Amino acid sequence: MEAFALEFPTHTGTKNAEEGEVISTELFVEILHLYRHPLWAIIILVIAYLIVLILGVVGNSIVIAIVVKTPRMRTVTNFFITNLAFADLLVLIVCLPATLISNVYVPWILGWFLCKTVPYIQGVTVCASVYSLVAISLDRFLAIWFPLRCQITKRKARVVIALIWLWAAVLALPWLIFFDLSDPDPAHPSLQFCVETWPSVMTGNIYYLVVNLILFYVFPLGVISLCYFFIWLRVWRRHVPNDSHLSRIELIHQKAKVGVLKMLIVVVLVFSICWLPLYIIFTRIKLTAAGEDEIGILALATPVAQWMGASNSCINPLLYAFLNVKFRRALFSLFGGYKWNRNPTPHYDRPNVLNLRKLHSRLGTVKVHTSTYDVTEL
Repeated sequence: MEAFALEFPTHTGTKNAEEGEVISTELFVEILHLYRHPLWAIIILVIAYLIVLILGVVGNSIVIAIVVKTPRMRTVTNFFITNLAFADLLVLIVCLPATLISNVYVPWILGWFLCKTVPYIQGVTVCASVYSLVAISLDRFLAIWFPLRCQITKRKARVVIALIWLWAAVLALPWLIFFDLSDPDPAHPSLQFCVETWPSVMTGNIYYLVVNLILFYVFPLGVISLCYFFIWLRVWRRHVPNDSHLSRIELIHQKAKVGVLKMLIVVVLVFSICWLPLYIIFTRIKLTAAGEDEIGILALATPVAQWMGASNSCINPLLYAFLNVKFRRALFSLFGGYKWNRNPTPHYDRPNVLNLRKLHSRLGTVKVHTSTYDVTEL
């Protein structure tokens, strides 16, 4: 994701260092007023952003606490979910306030350091979020299709998480370099804007198209979609044994796996839907010239799209709570003294777990702690 909060289609733009393009004095005179929107709109924005901030910080903190404090929740998939929650926390704490301020005030009032760091941190954290979703989908794909050959261990998961952050830090590095303060009118040097200062407009557009749009959004979502499609094929085509008792156990087991996959797929769909409007808006701005009649619409739509993107950081914990029974149990165990049930799903009792072992042994598929079992062990 680009540092969308720091750009606004009406009042800011990319300064071309080669051609010396600056915001015209006439346009600057039009924006001498301090605020972008009327008071009622600012109040709505502040309330909406505060709701996302509070819910997101509390929810993601709880997710991290559950995995850290509950040994049974320290699975490979939950390591990636924790990494996703940590990235969302950074988005909310570091980037969301700056996004709100940039949507309230016309000039950039947070200084040079935050103009440099906020876009960079925002790009890194959103990239880490989407590639955490990629890691989750690949982990589930390998566990379902190659349970005995390609398991991701906890040690490998930590390495993957480190590589995700390194990859995100490298991809977002140009924002740290090319975002800078600009004072377009020498007569008013105190009113500054945080804009991109690419060597040329074409360079900035190519970077947006290749890195921001494709590598941060289209490519990872494509990989995730393929992984879940093949997982769906394997789960729905799974052979059920003729033994009625074992068939019942296998169906219960398959139902648990489907529930886990539903949660992960919903997380991915929510991510894609939340960020899609912002990508549409900035693709329109970056790659084509917006007409005068569109400027007003974009000026109103951009803060809403930015809020939708930020809201993704507070929705994921709610999805875990409502769609995954193990997170609910761990939450009650951590904060409410609820006794942890050792069974992997609410339908299992201990004899059924023993029968599952017999089932896997008879089918010659996998051991209990490989994919067929672990897919329910979120």
